[in-house]
Amino acid sequence: MKGCDEFTSPNDYVDKHYGVDGFGGFQIENKEKIQLNNVKEQHGVDFIIEQVNKYPNQVTLLCLAPLTNICKAFRKDPSLPDKVKSIVFSGGTYLAQGNTKCCCSEFNVIMDPQAAEEVFQQCQRVTMVPIEIVRSFRQVSQEYVRVPFSYRTKKGSLVYECYKVALKNSDNIYDITDPCAVAVAFCPEVVQEYYEKSLFVEVTGKFTKGMVVVDWRDTCFEKRHHSNIIAKVDLHRILEILEDSVKE
Repeated sequence: MKGCDEFTSPNDYVDKHYGVDGFGGFQIENKEKIQLNNVKEQHGVDFIIEQVNKYPNQVTLLCLAPLTNICKAFRKDPSLPDKVKSIVFSGGTYLAQGNTKCCCSEFNVIMDPQAAEEVFQQCQRVTMVPIEIVRSFRQVSQEYVRVPFSYRTKKGSLVYECYKVALKNSDNIYDITDPCAVAVAFCPEVVQEYYEKSLFVEVTGKFTKGMVVVDWRDTCFEKRHHSNIIAKVDLHRILEILEDSVKE
């Protein structure tokens, strides 16, 4: 199924860190070979609404991209935020150490800051896996980090190809982004430290657009429920999980 083609607000920001297709060019290079099974014609937003209503308080939404589809699902069905079990979001930054031209912003937020702000505001069960967690893998020997990417199984080759462009753009350092959020969602025991704080998103701003603002002292003039900010994870366990997933 397909999600939204347009963001909730106009955006001309472009970043090809992971290649023109987001998969290191793999999709484009293998367009004729890729076979997609069980693809539904239903729009992604409608699917989210359908499944959350069908299984209230049972669905965890794992978000590895801008929050556009989630935001539009919430707009279409305002009852949805209270029916979602949880949202695990790969994105944002809690120390304002961004990875975009707006120094304080992370890519998945700056691509649709309005969507992120609305989701943070409406859903009380958001867990943010920020860019700082991804960068913490740089504390580990890169030889060790490279192990999961060395397998040439069918899955291993796919992972290697998808990260190939990003590796070059990151000065030959593997930043374990999406796999980290997947591990947090499916193996929450990898989380070693987290904060519960209110989160806000700067929707506009010359230097701060897309910045996630954390109300560290709970003194903000605008009150909001707390979200979870992952601050530390078991790096070795996440690498083990990733390696196990590509061995065969």
